[in-house]
Amino acid sequence: MSLKTDLEKLSELIRRELVQELDDQGHIMTGRLARSIRVDVKFLGLSELSLIGSFLKYGEAVETGVKASRIPFTLGSGKTSSKYITGLMRFIRLRRIAQKTKEVKSIAFVIAKTHKREGMPTRGSRRFSKNSKRRGFVTFTLKRLEDKIETEVSNIFNRDLTVSIDNIVLKNLK
Repeated sequence: MSLKTDLEKLSELIRRELVQELDDQGHIMTGRLARSIRVDVKFLGLSELSLIGSFLKYGEAVETGVKASRIPFTLGSGKTSSKYITGLMRFIRLRRIAQKTKEVKSIAFVIAKTHKREGMPTRGSRRFSKNSKRRGFVTFTLKRLEDKIETEVSNIFNRDLTVSIDNIVLKNLK
């Protein structure tokens, strides 16, 4: 196998583990965020490489959470036209919590008030998680895989170096 192929396999393993952690934390609903996760190998020179991850912008809020002070909702405003309330209403329908417009709006405002008080994730949101975590899907996954990634990168480069040396020796024997 080639160096590039081996590193692409490693990046795919990391991507799968990130998606699994996202699922374990209870964040997969439509699958858009999971499908957006990319882990690419970039060579930065002869002796440096980087695995660069990316995902949809809202994944940052899933990773770090959102402080209550940053929730875009004003208590008592009653605005149903805000993107935030509209997004909550969509979430409620997708989760099949309610379908009737009046009930959906009412629940959206209850959630908004809770977010404004507690931030995101809320304390109660842990019930959607398989592993009791609701933040840090990237941080937790990379920490858990740190030794495996280091070992695999070392093995990949050792194999590639061995193959290169073998090829040089065979070429010179001819």
